[in-house]
Amino acid sequence: MQTRIVAIFFMLVAVTPAHAQDDVLAAIQKIYNAYNSSHAIHFAGNMKMYDKNDPTKIIERMKSNYIVKDKNFSCNIGPVEMLLNDRYYVSVDNSDKLIMIGHKKDLSATAKAPVLNISQFRKMITGKKMEAVVSNKAGTAVLQLTDINGVSGFTLYNIEFNAASGYMKKVILETGSSIGTGKTIVLEINYSEPAAVKDGKDAFSEKYFFSIVNNKIQVTASYKNYQVINQL
Repeated sequence: MQTRIVAIFFMLVAVTPAHAQDDVLAAIQKIYNAYNSSHAIHFAGNMKMYDKNDPTKIIERMKSNYIVKDKNFSCNIGPVEMLLNDRYYVSVDNSDKLIMIGHKKDLSATAKAPVLNISQFRKMITGKKMEAVVSNKAGTAVLQLTDINGVSGFTLYNIEFNAASGYMKKVILETGSSIGTGKTIVLEINYSEPAAVKDGKDAFSEKYFFSIVNNKIQVTASYKNYQVINQL
């Protein structure tokens, strides 16, 4: 489950050869800016996972919904719900009936970024651990990243986005061939065009999940039978 979450939230990790660095960094910044605006936006995703050699046989399907604003986000990805606001983070696994609650300040910088972590990318660019190229045709740009050693968790990223707005249309990620099986697993995510959320403030309230009463966590009725992992 954790691997799937990471795949959807932190899918764009890029470093490039020097001659293509400016174009690639500009493309990454374009996408980053699109999803880190001062107003709340909502978008959805449809994910499917399959063996590259047998794409008609779907291993798993999953739907997702996101609301993002600056560094705050609220989302559900299949049975998982996640929230990050100015004070707290919440992660819920509805399959195992677990709810984890902690302070935002205790999260790593990567976990605080719903789409891109520019500072981390710049470190990787300096290290030249990936290669990347970007192309643009008829207003649709494609950013392709190759991580031969799979340090980022995937060996290939193919990110199709609107060249004008920076909004992602389709992301295809590939794992390296598994030892012994020779299988390359593909994660394909199609995203909807984001739309503005009129009253986005409430979307990032922890009150949907819990309140602090007498210095103790009190979860809402929806999660009363869940195991609480308190990281406050």
